[in-house]
Amino acid sequence: MFLEINVYLTIITLFIFIIMYYIMIIYPQKKIQYKYINMIKNININKYVCLKNGIIGKIIKNSEKKYITLLINKKTKILVDKKYISYIIKKENILDKI
Repeated sequence: MFLEINVYLTIITLFIFIIMYYIMIIYPQKKIQYKYINMIKNININKYVCLKNGIIGKIIKNSEKKYITLLINKKTKILVDKKYISYIIKKENILDKI
């Protein structure tokens, strides 16, 4: 009888740890990933973005599939994969200050 109760407690404890793991690790990561995917899908021309390596630029061309063209300064343009965008900068005319 004692062994039978111990097995049930072990199963319940394992189930509780699995639920805690999902709530504390997997769910928040999915939420962050969902917000990032929506940000990438809704990106527009004339927005300022910061790339993962720290480059800041203005989006001048947006292909629907994978790439964007950034204007780094008045003459420099680069083609970047969308997955390297870190975040959208809210301030306007940031390149004019440089």
